[in-house]
Amino acid sequence: MKFKRLLSTFAAAALLFSFGELAGLPAQAAALEKVPFTINNNSGIQDAPLFVGIMGTNPATGRDAYLVQQGNDWVLQDIPHAAPFPAPPQPLNGVMFAGPAAGSSLTVLTPHIDSGRLYYSWGEPLKFDFVQNDLGKDKIVYPDHKNEPSRSILHGSAEYTYDENNVLWYNSTQVDFFGPPAQVGIADESGHILSTGRLALDGFDYVHTELAKHGEWSKLVEWGPYNNVVRVLNPSHKLGHDGFNAGNMQPYIDQVWEKYKNTDMRIRPIGDDPNLVFTGRVGSDNVFRFTTPDSRFGDVAINKPTPWEALACAGPMTGGAEQGWIARTLCAGFNRSNMMTYEDHPTTNDKFYADSQWRNWYVKIVHEAMATGHAYAFAFDDVGGYESLTAVGNPSHAYLQLDPFSGSVEPIGEEPDGSGHGGDNGGGDNGGDDGSNPGGDDGSNPGGGDDGSNPGGGDDGSNPGGGDDGSNPGGGDDGSNPGGGDDGSNPGGGDDGDGGDGGNPGGGDDGENPGGGDDGGDNGDNPGGDQSPGGNGDDGADTDKDTRNPPGSITLGTMLSASVNVSPERPTGKRQWHTKNVQVSAQGVAPAGTAATLQIKVGKAAWATYAGPVTLKKAGKTRVQARVIAGNRVSPVDSLRVKLDKKAPTKLKAKTNKRGIKLRAKDKTSKVAKIRYRIKRAGGGWTKWRAYKGKRIKARANFQRIRVRAIDTAGNKRVKTFKVKARR
Repeated sequence: MKFKRLLSTFAAAALLFSFGELAGLPAQAAALEKVPFTINNNSGIQDAPLFVGIMGTNPATGRDAYLVQQGNDWVLQDIPHAAPFPAPPQPLNGVMFAGPAAGSSLTVLTPHIDSGRLYYSWGEPLKFDFVQNDLGKDKIVYPDHKNEPSRSILHGSAEYTYDENNVLWYNSTQVDFFGPPAQVGIADESGHILSTGRLALDGFDYVHTELAKHGEWSKLVEWGPYNNVVRVLNPSHKLGHDGFNAGNMQPYIDQVWEKYKNTDMRIRPIGDDPNLVFTGRVGSDNVFRFTTPDSRFGDVAINKPTPWEALACAGPMTGGAEQGWIARTLCAGFNRSNMMTYEDHPTTNDKFYADSQWRNWYVKIVHEAMATGHAYAFAFDDVGGYESLTAVGNPSHAYLQLDPFSGSVEPIGEEPDGSGHGGDNGGGDNGGDDGSNPGGDDGSNPGGGDDGSNPGGGDDGSNPGGGDDGSNPGGGDDGSNPGGGDDGSNPGGGDDGDGGDGGNPGGGDDGENPGGGDDGGDNGDNPGGDQSPGGNGDDGADTDKDTRNPPGSITLGTMLSASVNVSPERPTGKRQWHTKNVQVSAQGVAPAGTAATLQIKVGKAAWATYAGPVTLKKAGKTRVQARVIAGNRVSPVDSLRVKLDKKAPTKLKAKTNKRGIKLRAKDKTSKVAKIRYRIKRAGGGWTKWRAYKGKRIKARANFQRIRVRAIDTAGNKRVKTFKVKARR
């Protein structure tokens, strides 16, 4: 992603929305002039020094500049004046500074910077030049990852801009290449961190091994001097070199253009305005023309792109205002390979890569390698909201964490949930009780809703799939119909048609169904409840005395290293909480011929020889660590914190007296996050769900019942209905 492109899109969208609405950033107190920026080197690379550089445009001078240390401070150093154009580039020294050693961190201060970039490299610093361009401006010449000397240097990059509105835009990027594992994160004023960029289990190896299954796409992989992968090139940088043809994309472009000579394409570029639709067809002159009945916007004409323009989002795939909206969406459709199958764009990610005629395997595989599915695998990967971007107003801290090349790691902050926002401006996930699931309490989306206006649920039972009065199959307040019931006494039922009051399929409020319920074993998440095999130990871990590691738990490499893995890798609950059984495992690396032992430590238990996966059973937060020991040498310790809460809130109570109704719930582990309620009136239906603020609810004479729903931080929920005593 290029920030100028993103910001130009925001400027155009401002016709419809304020900047605050677009970015979701409320006005806040005075911002920091310089943001603390911490680099954590958890890469495990101990035999090569790390170098880091941050550069961009100095907003105070308008000149290209780079970050340097001056005593205890860090400032932007403007580049020198270059020889007049067309003089060749000159070396620019001192751009990168020494980073932290393996296993340590370094904090610098970053002032406001525009169009910023961040580079990190191992072994030696990257080479930068400066030159005067044909407009007479002095510019930094960035490293060319395709040619020496940078090609042989293991390095990665990110984009980092702290703008005049005190918004920090920070994203990992694979627009040029997929490189070393890294996470980026920003803390807001309260210290809450938003992060992105984390790889899934063994994600680095996954990319090049998967590409090897698709013929010429394996040519994107670049190898270093030690038979190690240093990067995987974006196909836009490899096209036409070494016989790489991107799977022969030209016929696919031709087929897309031919299809829309006889079929309309509909583009909804603004997620918060689904009524704004551009409809397009390809004319006899091979120009894709889009129109909209909205008089605020003009017509858009898009010329047919070449394969390189489609891959790089260049040429006709660019533009400002509505031209840019349409061009970006078309470029996304090409790289997500789904314009032959679907006519409405942008689509959600379940519809990506649907076309059989051609696929961008690089984009698909890079997204699969990410823990959340979010990446910047092409320039306009932000269409629909699937980019690896964080943006925070008035930030208090920023982070770059360099992760190990194998195994899995813990996120440094709250990550995107894997869904997109459905439009170009970032406004999307607006359904659901807490915004986490489409459908939600207001019934505005299929799949649920309080008013029952859409199939799949409803309070009044007017649609199949749910209902309070039980008048339709699939739901019923009193449980009188199969499939539903407030007390969970029928299989598959639940108060709001979501599969059970206990929050799990097959469940119910009192756990009377097999495999479900709040008291059925543990909370009924898994058959057999709480008694999973796993042995003994302080945190429910096996600590048997076998001194042998399982075969394959230690692999050959160039150094000692260890990694902790968790399954399922993606937490089943919210805010990184697991709500189902969790297994942790360890993996070690040691040089050939080394007598090495892999050890694991679970919670407060002692270090023990790793004997196989361990099932965690203790609720709460458990620190799992791994290390490799070879003689008197010990690898860096890899550490992962696992949060487990399988039980829904307990002790739901609704106390009624003359003064009103008081609600209460408890949760010992992740704590109660919210309590909501609805009222059943005499002669009427149920009210909509309301948030309980802690004050007494004024009881009225016509109140018959109150239904209470408590949700903990992990996302477990319990629902219970109480009778309301009539007022006297």
